[in-house]
Amino acid sequence: MSLKFNNSEDLRAAVAAETKEGLHRLVAALRDSDSDVKTRGQCRSGAHR
Repeated sequence: MSLKFNNSEDLRAAVAAETKEGLHRLVAALRDSDSDVKTRGQCRSGAHR
């Protein structure tokens, strides 16, 4: 796949959008795994007790 950007601002915007989307997916996955741990009562870290 080849991407072409007219200037560094276009590149920055594309990277920022991709990073933001990735962070949203990561946070959602962490929330899901955290709620799974809480419902099973197997939180090993002790941070949620």
